Amino acid sequence: MVDEYVTPEEKATLCSRLVLLAPPCEFNEVLDDVRRITGDDPQIQKKLAASIAQYNKDQMIHVKLPDCEYPTLITAYSDLGNGYFMCPRSQLTFHFDHFKQTVSDVKSLDKSILENVDHDLETWRRALQDSATIYVNEHFPDGALAVYALRLQDGARSLVLCIESHFSKHQSTGRWRSEWTFRLVGQQPSTEFSVHGVIKVQVCYRFHKYLCLGNNLGSTILN
Repeated sequence: MVDEYVTPEEKATLCSRLVLLAPPCEFNEVLDDVRRITGDDPQIQKKLAASIAQYNKDQMIHVKLPDCEYPTLITAYSDLGNGYFMCPRSQLTFHFDHFKQTVSDVKSLDKSILENVDHDLETWRRALQDSATIYVNEHFPDGALAVYALRLQDGARSLVLCIESHFSKHQSTGRWRSEWTFRLVGQQPSTEFSVHGVIKVQVCYRFHKYLCLGNNLGSTILN
C-alpha cells in the first residue's frame, strides 16, 4: 500500500534518512532492514551509497590498518575523494568500502596530492597527537583519535583533533565524539591558538521501544 503513494525519489530520500539515524553499533542492522524495503532499485542504491559515506564520516568510524599499532578515523578531514582516506599518524592512504567497512589498497601517503594539509605544522601535529593518545588511552581505552594539520576553507592554519569511542552492552549502545579545532593566531613563531571544541554524546536504550538520547556541547577559548 505504501508503494502506491510514495514515488521512487521519495522512497530513496526516506531510506537515506533512516540510514543516517542508525543508532551507535547498529548500523548493519538498520542497513539490512532498509535493503529489505528498497530491494535492488539502482536509484535508491545510489542515494543510499552517499548517505552511508556521510554516516561513516559523521560518526567518525574507526578502522585498523595493517601493521599499525593504533586505529585511525574515517572523517571529512581525512577524505581524499574516490573512496580514499589518509591516516596522518602512519602517513598512509587507503581505500575504504563504506558498505562493508573494510580497508584495501594501503600505501604510503603522497604529500603532493594534499592540497589543504599544512606541512609546516607537522611538528605541532605530532606533539598534539602524542598528548591526545595518552588522554584517550586513559579515558577511552577502546577509542581512537586522529590529528590533522590543515588549512581550513577560510584559510586559517589549524590543528584538528577528532576522538571517537563507542560501546554496546546489555540493552544499550552509545558513542562519544569530540572535535577540537586549534586555530593559529597570528603568524609563526607565534604559539597562540584559539581553541573550539564540540562534544557529541549519543546513547540508545532498548526497552519495548527504542529510546535514543543525544546532546551536543560546544565551547571556544583563547590561550
